[in-house]
Amino acid sequence: MRTFGYGESLEWRFASGGFRVRGPATVWSRMRIPLVSGEAPSPLVRLLAMVDSANGVSWEADFSTHLFVPVNLTVAMTRIPEGEWVGMHAITALAGDGVGTTRARLFDARGDVGEALQTLFVSRREA
Repeated sequence: MRTFGYGESLEWRFASGGFRVRGPATVWSRMRIPLVSGEAPSPLVRLLAMVDSANGVSWEADFSTHLFVPVNLTVAMTRIPEGEWVGMHAITALAGDGVGTTRARLFDARGDVGEALQTLFVSRREA
């Protein structure tokens, strides 16, 4: 059975969408294990660990037929998040020529904390 260590290191609770649902998604997440052994992660670390999955939760082409490589990730914060649970609403758009973007609104229980933008390279997997 295949496992996905990064995905399993976080707990996921979808308000809309899902890992098996194509399109935009809204999800809450918290870390199951610390990033550094013996050190409790800060809310900012929790948010940054989660936001790396924005393109994965809001996918637009099947993972079994396409490869998605986040070329970069930019996160702009309006305030530091609070608490153990952080969330995002993510939307992916593909141009059809190998380029895509994922945008995510980031939030905690108090409200919005920032935004993220991923640039994607997308390619059909070779058989």
